Amino acid sequence: MTIEEVKKILESYTLDKKYYHELIVDLEEMKSKYSKLSTKYGSVDLLDLQLNRVVKLSEKTLQNIERVESTINSLTQPSKDILYFKYIKKVPNHNIAMRLNYSLPRIYQLLNKALREFAILYNETLENEIKK
Repeated sequence: MTIEEVKKILESYTLDKKYYHELIVDLEEMKSKYSKLSTKYGSVDLLDLQLNRVVKLSEKTLQNIERVESTINSLTQPSKDILYFKYIKKVPNHNIAMRLNYSLPRIYQLLNKALREFAILYNETLENEIKK
């Protein structure tokens, strides 16, 4: 896995969180509609299919979110903090440097190291999931 691929995974994390939230909102709305319609008309096949689709999408999205968070939490310091601030909290690099008391060039070095470490652990996680 390349550093660019890792960056895309980490950058998609925020989008996945927003998407998951929207799926949950949709799911709750669909459950409410389904409950009302099924009480009135019995089984509602089309809505049931949509509910199942949203549930599957939400499970897959949540799995991706948890995989990224778990991988970041498995890193050692300062890699864990750097990726947390950069990709989860969206803190600019110069602010990360100030928070962690490093120079900006050092943050770039540590960020590249953290991305390489993330790639290794993320691949291990994927391999373990495939083996299950």
